[in-house]
Amino acid sequence: MALPKKEQKLKLREDEFIEDPKIYFPSRKQATNYYIDYDSDVVDDDYISSFSACRLGEKEWGSKIFWEDFKKSQTVIIIDKYLEQKELEKIKNIVELWENNNTLSGRKLFFYTYEPEIKKYNEILNSIKKLMDKNFTLYSLKFKDRDLIHDRFAILDDNLYHFGGTVGGYQHGLTAFSCGWSDANKKNYNLLEKFKKNHLFYEVTKYD
Repeated sequence: MALPKKEQKLKLREDEFIEDPKIYFPSRKQATNYYIDYDSDVVDDDYISSFSACRLGEKEWGSKIFWEDFKKSQTVIIIDKYLEQKELEKIKNIVELWENNNTLSGRKLFFYTYEPEIKKYNEILNSIKKLMDKNFTLYSLKFKDRDLIHDRFAILDDNLYHFGGTVGGYQHGLTAFSCGWSDANKKNYNLLEKFKKNHLFYEVTKYD
Protein backbone atom coordinates (compact mmCIF):
# COMPACT_ATOMS: atom_id res chain seq x y z
CA MET A 1 0.00 0.00 0.00
CA ALA A 2 1.34 3.44 -0.94
CA LEU A 3 2.30 5.85 1.82
CA PRO A 4 0.25 9.05 2.26
CA LYS A 5 1.83 12.05 0.49
CA LYS A 6 2.95 13.63 3.76
CA GLU A 7 4.82 10.45 4.82
CA GLN A 8 6.34 10.13 1.35
CA LYS A 9 7.86 13.62 1.69
CA LEU A 10 9.24 12.82 5.12
CA LYS A 11 10.82 9.61 3.84
CA LEU A 12 12.39 11.49 0.91
CA ARG A 13 13.90 13.99 3.34
CA GLU A 14 15.41 11.17 5.42
CA ASP A 15 17.01 9.75 2.27
CA GLU A 16 18.48 13.10 1.24
CA PHE A 17 19.82 14.43 4.52
CA ILE A 18 21.51 12.95 7.56
CA GLU A 19 20.86 15.45 10.31
CA ASP A 20 22.33 15.28 13.79
CA PRO A 21 23.24 18.94 14.41
CA LYS A 22 24.54 20.28 17.69
CA ILE A 23 25.32 23.78 18.92
CA TYR A 24 28.76 24.67 20.31
CA PHE A 25 30.62 27.66 21.69
CA PRO A 26 34.17 28.08 20.29
CA SER A 27 37.32 27.16 22.20
CA ARG A 28 39.05 29.78 24.32
CA LYS A 29 42.80 29.23 24.15
CA GLN A 30 44.21 31.38 26.95
CA ALA A 31 46.96 30.50 29.40
CA THR A 32 46.36 33.16 32.07
CA ASN A 33 44.48 31.10 34.71
CA TYR A 34 41.91 29.54 32.43
CA TYR A 35 42.50 27.33 29.42
CA ILE A 36 39.57 26.03 27.39
CA ASP A 37 40.99 24.05 24.47
CA TYR A 38 37.75 22.45 23.34
CA ASP A 39 34.42 23.60 21.90
CA SER A 40 31.83 23.58 24.63
CA ASP A 41 28.13 22.74 24.33
CA VAL A 42 27.40 24.66 27.55
CA VAL A 43 28.33 28.09 28.84
CA ASP A 44 29.43 27.47 32.43
CA ASP A 45 31.56 29.47 34.89
CA ASP A 46 34.82 28.08 33.48
CA TYR A 47 33.88 29.06 29.95
CA ILE A 48 32.86 32.59 30.96
CA SER A 49 36.09 33.04 32.95
CA SER A 50 38.14 31.79 30.01
CA PHE A 51 36.23 34.07 27.65
CA SER A 52 36.97 37.12 29.84
CA ALA A 53 40.66 36.22 30.09
CA CYS A 54 40.83 35.72 26.34
CA ARG A 55 39.46 39.19 25.66
CA LEU A 56 42.00 40.74 28.05
CA GLY A 57 44.96 38.76 26.73
CA GLU A 58 44.08 39.03 23.01
CA LYS A 59 45.13 35.40 22.52
CA GLU A 60 44.06 33.11 19.69
CA TRP A 61 40.75 31.34 19.93
CA GLY A 62 38.34 29.61 17.57
CA SER A 63 36.47 26.38 16.97
CA LYS A 64 38.66 23.33 17.45
CA ILE A 65 36.04 21.06 15.85
CA PHE A 66 35.84 23.20 12.71
CA TRP A 67 39.56 23.66 12.12
CA GLU A 68 40.35 20.00 12.74
CA ASP A 69 37.62 19.01 10.27
CA PHE A 70 38.99 21.59 7.80
CA LYS A 71 42.43 19.95 7.88
CA LYS A 72 40.94 16.56 6.95
CA SER A 73 38.56 17.74 4.21
CA GLN A 74 39.10 17.37 0.48
CA THR A 75 36.63 20.08 -0.60
CA VAL A 76 36.24 23.23 1.49
CA ILE A 77 33.69 25.95 0.74
CA ILE A 78 33.71 29.13 2.85
CA ILE A 79 30.70 31.46 2.64
CA ASP A 80 31.47 34.61 4.60
CA LYS A 81 30.75 38.07 3.24
CA TYR A 82 33.54 39.64 5.29
CA LEU A 83 36.41 37.19 5.68
CA GLU A 84 39.01 38.70 8.00
CA GLN A 85 42.76 38.41 8.34
CA LYS A 86 42.73 35.89 11.21
CA GLU A 87 40.66 33.33 9.30
CA LEU A 88 42.67 33.82 6.10
CA GLU A 89 45.98 33.38 7.92
CA LYS A 90 44.67 30.21 9.57
CA ILE A 91 43.56 28.87 6.17
CA LYS A 92 46.95 29.73 4.64
CA ASN A 93 48.68 27.84 7.47
CA ILE A 94 46.53 24.77 6.83
CA VAL A 95 47.22 24.89 3.08
CA GLU A 96 50.96 25.08 3.86
CA LEU A 97 50.53 22.08 6.17
CA TRP A 98 48.87 20.15 3.34
CA GLU A 99 51.80 20.92 1.07
CA ASN A 100 54.40 19.98 3.69
CA ASN A 101 52.60 16.69 4.31
CA ASN A 102 52.25 15.99 0.58
CA THR A 103 48.44 15.87 0.88
CA LEU A 104 47.65 18.93 -1.23
CA SER A 105 46.76 16.95 -4.36
CA GLY A 106 43.02 16.57 -4.96
CA ARG A 107 41.98 19.21 -2.44
CA LYS A 108 39.77 22.11 -3.52
CA LEU A 109 39.13 25.43 -1.83
CA PHE A 110 36.37 27.94 -2.62
CA PHE A 111 35.65 31.35 -1.05
CA TYR A 112 32.34 33.17 -1.46
CA THR A 113 32.82 36.66 -0.09
CA TYR A 114 32.70 40.38 -0.99
CA GLU A 115 35.59 41.34 -3.27
CA PRO A 116 36.22 45.02 -2.28
CA GLU A 117 36.57 44.00 1.38
CA ILE A 118 38.80 40.97 0.86
CA LYS A 119 41.19 42.90 -1.43
CA LYS A 120 42.79 44.26 1.76
CA TYR A 121 44.33 40.80 2.14
CA ASN A 122 45.65 40.25 -1.37
CA GLU A 123 49.06 39.15 -0.07
CA ILE A 124 47.51 36.26 1.87
CA LEU A 125 45.18 35.40 -1.03
CA ASN A 126 48.10 35.28 -3.43
CA SER A 127 49.96 32.93 -1.09
CA ILE A 128 46.96 30.58 -0.97
CA LYS A 129 46.50 30.83 -4.75
CA LYS A 130 50.17 30.04 -5.37
CA LEU A 131 49.93 26.85 -3.33
CA MET A 132 46.49 25.69 -4.49
CA ASP A 133 46.90 26.81 -8.13
CA LYS A 134 43.70 26.07 -10.09
CA ASN A 135 42.16 24.30 -7.10
CA PHE A 136 41.45 27.63 -5.37
CA THR A 137 38.58 29.80 -6.61
CA LEU A 138 37.36 33.09 -5.20
CA TYR A 139 33.80 34.26 -5.89
CA SER A 140 32.45 37.68 -4.99
CA LEU A 141 28.95 38.85 -4.18
CA LYS A 142 27.76 40.86 -7.17
CA PHE A 143 25.61 43.37 -5.29
CA LYS A 144 27.04 45.30 -2.37
CA ASP A 145 23.68 46.41 -0.95
CA ARG A 146 21.88 43.11 -1.46
CA ASP A 147 22.26 40.98 1.64
CA LEU A 148 22.03 37.69 -0.25
CA ILE A 149 23.64 35.54 2.45
CA HIS A 150 23.67 37.22 5.85
CA ASP A 151 25.07 34.49 8.10
CA ARG A 152 28.38 32.65 7.73
CA PHE A 153 28.55 29.09 6.47
CA ALA A 154 31.13 26.50 5.52
CA ILE A 155 30.80 23.18 3.72
CA LEU A 156 33.57 20.73 4.56
CA ASP A 157 33.09 17.82 2.18
CA ASP A 158 29.42 16.99 2.90
CA ASN A 159 29.20 18.66 6.32
CA LEU A 160 27.53 22.05 6.69
CA TYR A 161 28.61 24.46 9.44
CA HIS A 162 26.58 27.51 10.44
CA PHE A 163 28.32 30.29 12.39
CA GLY A 164 26.68 33.05 14.38
CA GLY A 165 29.77 35.15 13.71
CA THR A 166 32.74 34.88 11.39
CA VAL A 167 33.66 31.45 9.99
CA GLY A 168 36.01 29.66 12.38
CA GLY A 169 34.75 31.34 15.54
CA TYR A 170 37.41 34.08 15.80
CA GLN A 171 35.07 37.02 16.38
CA HIS A 172 34.96 39.12 19.53
CA GLY A 173 31.86 38.62 21.65
CA LEU A 174 29.96 35.58 22.86
CA THR A 175 28.63 33.59 19.91
CA ALA A 176 27.96 30.02 18.82
CA PHE A 177 27.98 27.72 15.82
CA SER A 178 26.25 24.51 14.78
CA CYS A 179 27.52 21.50 12.88
CA GLY A 180 26.32 18.03 12.02
CA TRP A 181 24.21 19.07 9.03
CA SER A 182 25.22 16.36 6.55
CA ASP A 183 24.10 16.87 2.95
CA ALA A 184 24.17 13.38 1.42
CA ASN A 185 23.06 14.49 -2.06
CA LYS A 186 25.12 17.71 -2.10
CA LYS A 187 22.09 19.99 -2.42
CA ASN A 188 24.16 22.80 -0.87
CA TYR A 189 26.49 22.63 -3.87
CA ASN A 190 23.49 22.82 -6.22
CA LEU A 191 22.27 25.94 -4.45
CA LEU A 192 25.60 27.68 -5.03
CA GLU A 193 25.51 26.68 -8.70
CA LYS A 194 22.06 28.28 -9.02
CA PHE A 195 23.39 31.49 -7.47
CA LYS A 196 26.19 31.59 -10.03
CA LYS A 197 23.84 30.80 -12.90
CA ASN A 198 21.68 33.77 -11.92
CA HIS A 199 24.74 36.04 -11.74
CA LEU A 200 24.52 36.58 -7.99
CA PHE A 201 28.19 35.61 -7.70
CA TYR A 202 31.01 36.24 -10.12
CA GLU A 203 34.44 34.68 -10.19
CA VAL A 204 37.47 36.77 -9.22
CA THR A 205 40.44 35.51 -11.20
CA LYS A 206 43.23 37.94 -10.32
CA TYR A 207 44.62 39.54 -7.20
CA ASP A 208 46.80 42.65 -7.31
